[in-house]
Amino acid sequence: MLKLGIAMEYTDVLVFDEETLLGHLFNLKKVNYIEIEKYEKYGEKRLAFIEDNDREAVKGLSYEEKKKRNHLLIMRGALFEIAEALNYKLNLVIGFLAELHLKNENYKIKCYQEGKIYFMKNGRKYNE
Repeated sequence: MLKLGIAMEYTDVLVFDEETLLGHLFNLKKVNYIEIEKYEKYGEKRLAFIEDNDREAVKGLSYEEKKKRNHLLIMRGALFEIAEALNYKLNLVIGFLAELHLKNENYKIKCYQEGKIYFMKNGRKYNE
């Protein structure tokens, strides 16, 4: 879970709420062969940098800050389990996650709605 959370941090998708991230991950199962190849190539070039990025991210953090960061990354990585997306290669995941930044607002809204529906069905309450 932590490594998947680190992939999210590396691709800078932690700027999105967990509903949108979950909705996006639900779409991983729908990726076609052409997209898979594109995502894998993108991710392959970046795999080597993930560990470097992780080391840089924790430099200068206190023990408590590292603990808080790891908790967040594990929680975000757990979204892969919810979306039943644990068995994908990391390079594919990196490319797929990074693609979220390029998606239009309608796609992101749809992802948010799908994620929110999942959480509501599973007991999360929203004050709106």
